[in-house]
Amino acid sequence: MPSSHRATFVYDDADLVWLVDFPALVGCHTYGETLDEAKSNALEALQVWLDQDDVEVDEDIRPRNAATG
Repeated sequence: MPSSHRATFVYDDADLVWLVDFPALVGCHTYGETLDEAKSNALEALQVWLDQDDVEVDEDIRPRNAATG
C-alpha cells in the first residue's frame, strides 16, 4: 500500500503559479504553472524527497481568487 502525504496547493497571484507545500515534510515544496503541472511536480518531489516510488499525494487544493479565474 502506498504511503500518502498531504500537500497544499495555493495559487500565487504575484508569480502566476500554483505553489505546493508538504506541511509534514519541512522543506519539501514545488510549483507549477498549471494545476496539472503542480500535481505532477508534487508527486515527483515527494518521490525524490522520500526516495521511494510507491507514494501518493493527498491533495488539499485551495480555491483560486475569483478575480484571477
